[in-house]
Amino acid sequence: MLRLLLLTFVLSATATAQAPDIRFAGSQPPDSAAVMTALAYAEASSNWSTVEERDQRRAPFIADGYFYHGYDGSPIGFEGLTERQDRNNLRIDTNESYDVAFYQYENTAIATYKTHQTGKDRGEPFDLYGSGLIVLTRTPEGWRVASDIIGQNPAPPAMEETTGSE
Repeated sequence: MLRLLLLTFVLSATATAQAPDIRFAGSQPPDSAAVMTALAYAEASSNWSTVEERDQRRAPFIADGYFYHGYDGSPIGFEGLTERQDRNNLRIDTNESYDVAFYQYENTAIATYKTHQTGKDRGEPFDLYGSGLIVLTRTPEGWRVASDIIGQNPAPPAMEETTGSE
């Protein structure tokens, strides 16, 4: 069941025909509450028409002290990220995830993944491969997202992962 939930998390904003393999690791078995938080966060992060709309939906899942670390190497807080991406008129048209792992620890869970995205940023079209890491932390209110960390230029997926061929 946890595999299905995490699969839904990763594919919530994608159009892939076949689900990627998911690796589970860490010192603890996957915590269903952590996985459900990741799922809800992913759902809140997908199918948006404005950055402001996306981030209003993501806000309930964000931990105090949240930071985003993007391609430019500079960390930024949640509100600053919303303002910057809104100002840049960021739009994601397609988003495919692959090479997914979920690491569970006592008070931390980490989801790593790679993506292929197309869209526009500052009016310029982009078509790029990226990598991501979402850090979840256990708080008195439950699991919350402490950070989104984004990188670029990972290895593209193997052909069987993108075509669904066997």
